[in-house]
Amino acid sequence: MKKRQILAGVPLALIALLEVPSMAFAQDVFPSRPIRIMLGFPPGGSTDTPMRILAEDAARILKQPVIIENKPGAAGLMPAQLLQSAPADGYTVGVIPGNLFRLPYTGTINWSPATDLTYVIGLTQFVYGIVVPPSSPLKSMDDLIAYAKANPGQLTYATAGSYLSQHITMEQIARIKGVKFNHVPYKGTAEALNAVMGEHVMAAADTSAGGSRSKPDACACW
Repeated sequence: MKKRQILAGVPLALIALLEVPSMAFAQDVFPSRPIRIMLGFPPGGSTDTPMRILAEDAARILKQPVIIENKPGAAGLMPAQLLQSAPADGYTVGVIPGNLFRLPYTGTINWSPATDLTYVIGLTQFVYGIVVPPSSPLKSMDDLIAYAKANPGQLTYATAGSYLSQHITMEQIARIKGVKFNHVPYKGTAEALNAVMGEHVMAAADTSAGGSRSKPDACACW
């Protein structure tokens, strides 16, 4: 399989770009047409917003449109899959979260994140935390753990998708504390925060960038 490139590192959001042959731009000055950036989350989330700002800045510098295409699903990893069949011309880019590296252990794929993508640059990094509705009686991590112990499996929390770092961290906390949480995955941060603000779930594991948009009460950070 032809090797692809990914702009990224360890953080939450990584950008992926197909590997471009060394002579790909010999005939034309790059870029000579619009660039697509595939984003694995819906509009309005903590990854979508900074990427749209970056796209606007890049478009001014490159003198070409830089178009954000939201491709939600698969815990933000849809762009990584789509890149495997995209042309290696330098005009198709993907933003991918760090849980990409867990993919071989959580599903079946016919390509390797380690060898079929080349990592170029890390873009974003967030502080994770737990947020609750303003009316919630849970105001601290101690409150949350105490409720979970008294009501096994009844404490519901939202995330932007299964196997994201928020989900894995919450399950690790539950294991360490000897409690059971009820995970409710959504398609992105915006949906998860709307769920907690509407009190459809009791809490949400989110990033600082996402939480600043909807202003729920802070419960705890890690």
